[in-house]
Amino acid sequence: MHVVTALAAGLLIVPLLAYLLNRLGIGFGPIDSMGSPFWGAVGWGSLLAAASVYRHQRLSLAWAGAIGVTIVSLLLIAPLLWERALS
Repeated sequence: MHVVTALAAGLLIVPLLAYLLNRLGIGFGPIDSMGSPFWGAVGWGSLLAAASVYRHQRLSLAWAGAIGVTIVSLLLIAPLLWERALS
């Protein structure tokens, strides 16, 4: 159940937040096309989050969901941080 929670949190919450931010006028980049880096980060981040909570069954479901959102968010901002670090 923890794996499903982390996977679903990464796949649903982060894109929903990005959509809401786009609707509010805060640009988040091209999230409407399936080939964008956004969806790659969401997909891989969700799988990574599910794998990271697989062995930790004592976590609460809220923590598993928070881990899913955190990992996907970090993967989304990692290229920006990397670019600023190299500049």
